[in-house]
Amino acid sequence: MGSKVTVTYEGADVIIRVSGCKKVEDRTRRSGTAVSIAEHRKMAGMSQRDLAKKAGVTLQSVWNWEKRKSAPSRRSLSKVAQALGVATATLTRG
Repeated sequence: MGSKVTVTYEGADVIIRVSGCKKVEDRTRRSGTAVSIAEHRKMAGMSQRDLAKKAGVTLQSVWNWEKRKSAPSRRSLSKVAQALGVATATLTRG
């Protein structure tokens, strides 16, 4: 039997629960903005490099945002939203 993954949102955090394997993990992964950028980027079929180029930001910035090492400025968030074809508010949910 395969693992079951459940994703829930609690405020700005995402809780990922994995069951059906030897170890069950409950942990907070990333902020809402970080998850949203990654989710929308993947839905658009873009790599981090593609998004960085289209938004006019560095690849390192995209990586840092998605790994919650830093947060995008308002200007960068606006560029990312435009590159992904979504409203800025969509990326800041939570």
